[in-house]
Amino acid sequence: IPGALEHSHSLNSQDQCQTLAPAIQQLAHAGGRLLLVGGGLTQLETATELANRHPGLHITLLSSHNPFKNFAPRAEQYFRNHLQQARITLLEDHRALEVQQGVCRTSQGALPFDLCLCAPGFKASPLVTSITDQLDENGRAKVTDTLQLVGDDRIWIAGDSAAFPWQGPGPLRM
Repeated sequence: IPGALEHSHSLNSQDQCQTLAPAIQQLAHAGGRLLLVGGGLTQLETATELANRHPGLHITLLSSHNPFKNFAPRAEQYFRNHLQQARITLLEDHRALEVQQGVCRTSQGALPFDLCLCAPGFKASPLVTSITDQLDENGRAKVTDTLQLVGDDRIWIAGDSAAFPWQGPGPLRM
């Protein structure tokens, strides 16, 4: 997402979490706006944990899709109710186009924020394209049921770089 590196944060390491903790606490005391970009389970958990810990935060969760689309209907309703009870605003079908200082430009308009945390999705390693042209539509290497690269059984691939034959077009959500 253009501008995300300059104008948002991530929680990819313990150091990043420890660095952001005081800023999030100050923001909560001020009743500030926290924008979470990404509708995967990582952001859902982040949103609910922060809402429980910091009730003064105004949390918006921005997702390009229905984050519960693979849930059973009762489970989806349970999580939607939980987000509502936690005062988390869920914006579905909103694709982040650009992050600027204090505002995220989306496919549905501009969203102001005081602090933005981005976890927009998975991306395969660039190494994948250097070793194979057997890629899915998301740039992941096609693998067999045994995680071997299609066309070269001497190479095994796992994680975000692998397109498993049983998973369908989207990433496996954590």
